[in-house]
Amino acid sequence: MGPPHRPGAPLVNWLAPVVPAGHRRMFRCRLVAAAAGLGFATEPVRAQELSLATKPLAEVFSDRAKVTGGVIVGLSTAATRVTFDPGALFIASGIEAGDQVCIRVTTRDGRYWSLNAYGPAKSSAVLPRFEYPTGFARDLASYRAEDIAIRAVRTTDCHEDAEGALLPVAFDRAGAATELVVLVNAGRSHARAKLGEDGTWTECETPEGQRVAYTARCRLALGGRFHATSLHIALRGLTGGVRQLDPYPVALGPR
Repeated sequence: MGPPHRPGAPLVNWLAPVVPAGHRRMFRCRLVAAAAGLGFATEPVRAQELSLATKPLAEVFSDRAKVTGGVIVGLSTAATRVTFDPGALFIASGIEAGDQVCIRVTTRDGRYWSLNAYGPAKSSAVLPRFEYPTGFARDLASYRAEDIAIRAVRTTDCHEDAEGALLPVAFDRAGAATELVVLVNAGRSHARAKLGEDGTWTECETPEGQRVAYTARCRLALGGRFHATSLHIALRGLTGGVRQLDPYPVALGPR
């Protein structure tokens, strides 16, 4: 085994050593970042999937935009792919056996919206893919990954405003994430965010173009914050007054 992994250091995704002569088998191990770079674990190559609790997938695509309720609209690691692929969606922080997850997906323009319960998980998984058998794959392919807001909550009661620990989503398995992206519906206010009570506030940016589902994108450097258990949001109104919201519980890695 090599030296221990240091938080923030690059991860090797695939390792395929050549075995001594006379052997015809090559072993391949995958080094997977728990919480997409927030921890470090190894696992054999096998399919791990979080299944829908009820099928088919509940979803709507319409010309009439739907305004999503709540402040936190999406939480994910930074996307490395450009276009959105509904067949490559993962829970970045991992899951444990018995976990139930409520996942809401919406496009930035509000035309697409879905809300579905998943689990209970049959086993623990480091970076599980969650199935997403959408009937609107062709429509969603026209969106960039960064224009898709996904809010995953660990809860046994799945509804639009479900409460529980927020779980960051990953749009692919590639690389080690060093950044957490928080999509915020701040209305006409300006948003800022931080991880942990002792974290440093980061000013959120206002995305260009249409802003229906969310109005601010917050990019939080993970660094040494991968053990944080809370996400903090503050909103500054047009008059300059600042309102700090109650902390949101967040799971950045396995329990």
